[in-house]
Amino acid sequence: LTWPDRVEYWVGLNNFYVITRYNHSVLYAMAVYELAQAVREARGS
Repeated sequence: LTWPDRVEYWVGLNNFYVITRYNHSVLYAMAVYELAQAVREARGS
């Protein structure tokens, strides 16, 4: 991801591979990750 004042790098492990087997888009994988984070925060865990 690129920010105006810095560059952010992400490491993709097996979960990234599993998500992108269904849909090869990196944007899709990031959306799935962000949705999972939002669900986790909403559940309070």
